[in-house]
Amino acid sequence: MSTPPHQHQAEFAGAKHQSSARKHQALLPEHQAPPREHQAPPREHQAPQQEHQPLQPDHQPLQPDHQPLQPEHQATQEHQAAQEHQADPETLQEHPAAPRNHPRAADPLSPEEFTGRLRALSTRYWDRHPFHLRLHAGELSKDELQLWAANRWYYQRCIPRKDAAILANCPDPDVRRQWRERIIWHDGERAGEGGAENWLRMAEALGLSREEVLDERHVLPGTRFAVDAYVNFARNRPWVEGVASGLTEMFSRGLMTRRLADMRARYPWIAEEGFAYFTSRLKVVEGEGKSTLDVVVRNCATREQQDAAVAALAFKCDVLRAILDAVDYHALGRTDDRTAGRR
Repeated sequence: MSTPPHQHQAEFAGAKHQSSARKHQALLPEHQAPPREHQAPPREHQAPQQEHQPLQPDHQPLQPDHQPLQPEHQATQEHQAAQEHQADPETLQEHPAAPRNHPRAADPLSPEEFTGRLRALSTRYWDRHPFHLRLHAGELSKDELQLWAANRWYYQRCIPRKDAAILANCPDPDVRRQWRERIIWHDGERAGEGGAENWLRMAEALGLSREEVLDERHVLPGTRFAVDAYVNFARNRPWVEGVASGLTEMFSRGLMTRRLADMRARYPWIAEEGFAYFTSRLKVVEGEGKSTLDVVVRNCATREQQDAAVAALAFKCDVLRAILDAVDYHALGRTDDRTAGRR
């Protein structure tokens, strides 16, 4: 039985369609291959990551640079352990010669040793200053004596202010009661009395008017600088250091005794009332020096306080010498000017 022509055509069309589908499916992998080739760059892009990964070892060596800190920390622990080991009395008995890692503070001086160190500063006192040597030898002119008296007045005027600063800083009422007597001695109970008034009389006996002394026209910058530094020292330092700075009293009695005798002998034109400051001061200075020393020794309990007291007394000696340095320099300059004028 023969197949109709239209059936052959249908079968042929179906077979052709299936063949085209197979060809299309076969072509799909070739058509889809580009996406795989397009995805390849990410693998190529990831390759640099592998190239950068070797950098990690380059950064890792930094760790050893920081790791040596650990031995220091361990050393600190060992140091603490060593201190605990040394603090053990039994350990110290077993190793009496074991060195200490940190020297402890120096032991306080005995009262005798402390007093000896203070008295040893007598060589820095101003009794051996060239100006004082010339004064005692009778070599000063009247102008030089006046310059000395006018500049010394600024120091005398400021002493009560220095003592008031010490008084304000001192918490001990017994010391305050003792110290306030010094202010009264210099300022007097009333106007016209006291050490400051007696110094004005000295200046007048040397030929200065009270007015030119009180207005401080003759006070030199070096004198003002040194005296102001002394007052500020008493204001800003611990009160016992301010008290210690006044221990120049230990050295002053001998100087004043010699000065009084030499000035009476070398400058007979000075009226006796001009020496009232020295005669009245000699009556109290020895007792004040002893009481001041007792206060300092009693209140300096540590080596640090003792060393600070010695430094305070040295500073006061430097202040006194600085005053005379200024006066001496100016006096010698005026002498040179007068000598040059005569030529």
